[in-house]
Amino acid sequence: MTERDFSFFPHTLGVKFELLEEVIEGESSTLSQGVYKRTSSLSLSRYLFKGRWQVGDSEGEEVPFNCASYVREEVKDWERAEEVLSTFLQEGVKVKSKKVTRRITYRGNVCEEVKVVNYVKVGEESFGFTGSPKDVKSVIEFLKLVPSLPQGRPRFMESANVILDPEATAKLFHVILQLMREDSRFFNKGEKLFGEVTVYDNPKNPFSVGFSAFDDEGTRTEAKELIGDGYVVNYIGSLATGTPGNGRGALPKPDYFTVELKRGDWKVNELLEETKDGILVLGTNYVEVVKNSVRLFPRTAVLVGSGKVFLREVAIRFMDLASIDAVTSDVKNVMVDEEHGGLTPFVRLTAKPLFF
Repeated sequence: MTERDFSFFPHTLGVKFELLEEVIEGESSTLSQGVYKRTSSLSLSRYLFKGRWQVGDSEGEEVPFNCASYVREEVKDWERAEEVLSTFLQEGVKVKSKKVTRRITYRGNVCEEVKVVNYVKVGEESFGFTGSPKDVKSVIEFLKLVPSLPQGRPRFMESANVILDPEATAKLFHVILQLMREDSRFFNKGEKLFGEVTVYDNPKNPFSVGFSAFDDEGTRTEAKELIGDGYVVNYIGSLATGTPGNGRGALPKPDYFTVELKRGDWKVNELLEETKDGILVLGTNYVEVVKNSVRLFPRTAVLVGSGKVFLREVAIRFMDLASIDAVTSDVKNVMVDEEHGGLTPFVRLTAKPLFF
């Protein structure tokens, strides 16, 4: 499929949504090595009727279409992406770059965004960023620097001070923000949920996989404060809910782009020194909500001052979120998944560790 196959129809009655993803993937292992290309596309017309998006080419309700087209600088490097990624292939490395073209048409007006998103996996470590494929090499080198850790001795703990690294912090807030959608509120506005924590959704973080100049409803994106000093201050909304700016998907639903936490005063080394017998969580395999708690399943867990321990999961009750008492000034861009990013610190809270 070529760019010519990705065409729009300026006289559509509703809101035309088009998405083209040109993907280059490569991997090297004992069984295979190489780079290949694939393309996927999506095109549909939809209209807003009585607060709901409907599929079809109909006039529908008025849409405040205020977006502007944006082509990112790294797009100029795309023509050589396949050649560049081929030079980075090493044993145990997987790489993927995709050029994403998103176009929305409404009443003859067109907004188009073009960006390049890259994903790298080295062993169990992974990272994603929006930017030039040429920067994949430095990400591979960084992921290879993850140190090996000595084995510690686990012991029973009813509760413990737990330090979450930036990836684990972002994935904790990923599930919290899913519960702060305008269409499925779990927490009340004004509710004191956390310790002194301030959380934003920043769609325009330039390095995040979630970078978006406008949402999928054609609304210009802006950073939004969601939690201020521990209090719920805003929900994540869309045109359908009456608070535009976070509509995502072909049939848009409220969703965040990039979760960011306000920096604290702690340094990482100070935090580790002050958390004797605590647990440090490095990375997260997955996270889920179970009743009134969040369950984090760590990729690696370290007993501070001892060594690596085999920790099955960390149970964080919603009431435990108020125990966050330390946030570092050190932050890191992380990938939550292929659509969501984070710029997050290390945080400390009280939680229940569950060992194997």
